[in-house]
Amino acid sequence: MPSEPHIEWSAESTTIRWPHDGKIVVKTLERPPEDVLYWPQPASILVLEPIIDGRLDNLAVLNLDGQERLRMRPPQVVSEPTWNRGFYAIYPSEGVLVTVFKTEVGDWWGDPDLETGELRNVTQWR
Repeated sequence: MPSEPHIEWSAESTTIRWPHDGKIVVKTLERPPEDVLYWPQPASILVLEPIIDGRLDNLAVLNLDGQERLRMRPPQVVSEPTWNRGFYAIYPSEGVLVTVFKTEVGDWWGDPDLETGELRNVTQWR
């Protein structure tokens, strides 16, 4: 199992850096991400992009070499698709990765499957 890489990134920056296989991986984005974090199972860099109207897959899952593995798919939780807004939070909680998805009628959370892009165990957030 690879050790946790030190991610270099700060709020308002569009550039993310981390070490992998003796090199520094550099990702430069169009807009500053909302959050960036490492998750060990499977080893991934998660990049939460800002919510932009019409884009619901704003949570990218990267391999440690910087290649995009997948984008998280929004959960099917509301009857009207235009109520969906996008992912807005990712964080570890008691050893589980938590992801929060925003809609016009409430927020939903679950644990992301970083191999399929699906949000599991989805429940209403508040």
